Amino acid sequence: MCDTRNIIDSRCKLTEGFDCPHGIFIDRRKGDPELYVADRTNHRVRVYDMEGRFKRSFEDDFLSSPSGFVTDGDLMVIAELRARLAVIGRDDNLVCYLGDNEGVCSKDGWPNGENQDGEVIPTGLLQPGLFNSPHGMAVDKQGNLFVAEWRRFTKLENLRSLG
Repeated sequence: MCDTRNIIDSRCKLTEGFDCPHGIFIDRRKGDPELYVADRTNHRVRVYDMEGRFKRSFEDDFLSSPSGFVTDGDLMVIAELRARLAVIGRDDNLVCYLGDNEGVCSKDGWPNGENQDGEVIPTGLLQPGLFNSPHGMAVDKQGNLFVAEWRRFTKLENLRSLG
């Protein structure tokens, strides 16, 4: 049995050092499944085999706040709470960003809004085609991507056209 106080103890081979692990996903795009863990505050994704042995990580050279995963074909989409989606290929390299709006994160009260008195109010920062703070995702059989974020959800048609 693994000790969950340290994510998984030494018998399971996962190491400590996570800072706000925010999403976990079993990636089946390759021959052997791999466990992806979004280590949000460390701006990285850590990848393990299914026995808990560390394989690799990819870090803040292109990720700012990974928080969730979904796959379709050879593509993986990583939700980033800092207002974008990162699309990566089978080799974990960046293909593109979708809805990149990271500048919104510096607005007062983000991801909400803030009134003149500094009180948090529902955001007025939502813009068509741009994200505010994506949290969860799903893909349907046609390759359409559905994204839930702060106070709305979005459908992006034909994710497969990116690959």
